[in-house]
Amino acid sequence: MIRKTEKKKIIENPRGGEGTIELYEIFGSDETLGNVSLFAKVVLKPQTIIGFHEHHGEAEVYYVTKGKGFFIRNNQERIAVKAGDACMMEVGHGHGMENPNDEEMEIIAVVYPER
Repeated sequence: MIRKTEKKKIIENPRGGEGTIELYEIFGSDETLGNVSLFAKVVLKPQTIIGFHEHHGEAEVYYVTKGKGFFIRNNQERIAVKAGDACMMEVGHGHGMENPNDEEMEIIAVVYPER
């Protein structure tokens, strides 16, 4: 299967944060037999924050492919990240992401159910 990821969804103030993200869904639950809820490229526009949120019954991984910013872990730690870094959110944990820069930041996000 080949999936073109040209279709984008614009989300303002993601998860109660600030700014704008573009979400390009690569694969969803139907294509992955329920093994992955979301597999997407996410573009954080300059000065954008994905607000802190928790995952219940699922976990998530971010892989930074472009730019740099800050990963917010459990609303307690603000950790600098850059292209090539990966962030894992375990079931029941919370997180956010900040791009305080004037350049876009891109991540691959994978959300998968608890086993």
